[in-house]
Amino acid sequence: MFARLLLVTLTSGCLIPLASPSARIEGGMAMSTHQSARGTIRAGAHVVGNRTASDATWDLGAGYVGVAPGTDDVDHMPVAGSNGGYLEGSYLRRVGTGARFGIGPGVQLNLRDHAVLPVGYLRASFELFTPVSASGTESDTCTTVTGTWHGQAGIGTYVDVQRPFAERGVTVVAGLTLRLPAFAGVALVIPGCK
Repeated sequence: MFARLLLVTLTSGCLIPLASPSARIEGGMAMSTHQSARGTIRAGAHVVGNRTASDATWDLGAGYVGVAPGTDDVDHMPVAGSNGGYLEGSYLRRVGTGARFGIGPGVQLNLRDHAVLPVGYLRASFELFTPVSASGTESDTCTTVTGTWHGQAGIGTYVDVQRPFAERGVTVVAGLTLRLPAFAGVALVIPGCK
């Protein structure tokens, strides 16, 4: 019985569904009044990324946030990195074709040393973007992938002014933004193929 199952698995293809929501991915540096500079990353799903219309006036998003470890500038003690989630909203103002400014509030819940550290922030951003609605297929001898993209693709820059609710000081985060459209498709993979 096992040999038959193994034979069927090795000689048949696997159909794998693929999907991802529209995503905004950011990387930046956090400069604080009391800590050394630290790297930050955010990755989340945002409403405006699902739209192909370029006249959006608002965005709402949520996702993951990570902050690298650093050093406290006052007592020179290490500060652990943190991971958590964020929720933010933005008012968007289009400037020309394919460019927009954004401003809005947000909140992060950072988990560090078994404690939840809430952080409020105000964000300003600039983004170059384009609507995307496309489909395609790519294949080689062992794999075929077909799918469709829908939403907005973009690149930009941002600045956050953050105020932790449970710690002293203010943090300014500046970095780059990459926006990816939503994707849905399937992959046909033939196991054991070379």
